[in-house]
Order: sequence, then C-alpha cells, then structure tokens
Amino acid sequence: GLEVRSGKKTKRIALSSLKKAVETRTHLYLYVSKDDAYILPKAQMEDPEAEMETLRAILREFMVEQSLHLKK
Repeated sequence: GLEVRSGKKTKRIALSSLKKAVETRTHLYLYVSKDDAYILPKAQMEDPEAEMETLRAILREFMVEQSLHLKK
C-alpha cells in the first residue's frame, strides 16, 4: 500500500482500494470512489520528481491502464 502523511497523521492506502489516479502539473489525485480522493500536492513532497516517478511506477503496476491519467 501507500503511506500518506499530513502533519502528525499517517494514513495507509491499500492499492486495491484505488479506483482512479489523476496527475496534474501540481497534484496527484488518488480516487477511492467517484467523489472521494486523496490529494497529494507535489510542492509538499521532499523530492517531487523522484517521488512522482516512483508513484507512477507503482500505480502502473497495480492499476488498470484505463484508470490512470498520469504524466510521462
């Protein structure tokens, strides 16, 4: 799964719960339902380029291609 941290809170997201992933220039949206998504701001990542490369690879491995809307 993925581990998402916000301040002192940590949330673990099961890859099997993801329905759709959408990447924009500034954010990654991980949808767990049609209306609910975890929003990951790239600006808050320690190394946005490296972290996004890793996330893209993980998402491509575990999600069907039709559910992915990623850069590169």
